[in-house]
Amino acid sequence: CAKARYSTALRHRVNACHCLRELVAELDVVSAMCIHRWYIFDAVRRATGDAVDSHSDGDGEKSEKNESH
Repeated sequence: CAKARYSTALRHRVNACHCLRELVAELDVVSAMCIHRWYIFDAVRRATGDAVDSHSDGDGEKSEKNESH
C-alpha cells in the first residue's frame, strides 16, 4: 500500500517537473522575444537621434560623440 502511494507521489513529482520544464522553456522563448524586441527598439531609438535622449542624461551625449568620431 505504502509502495503504491509512493509511486503515485513520484509520478506526480515527475509530472510537475515536466510541467515546470515546459513552463521555463516557454518563458525562455518569451523573454528572448522581449529582449530581441527591446534591442530593435533601442537600435531604432539610437538611429532616430540621441539628441532627444541627451537631454535626459548627460551620458548619452558623451557616447554619441564617441560614436561619431
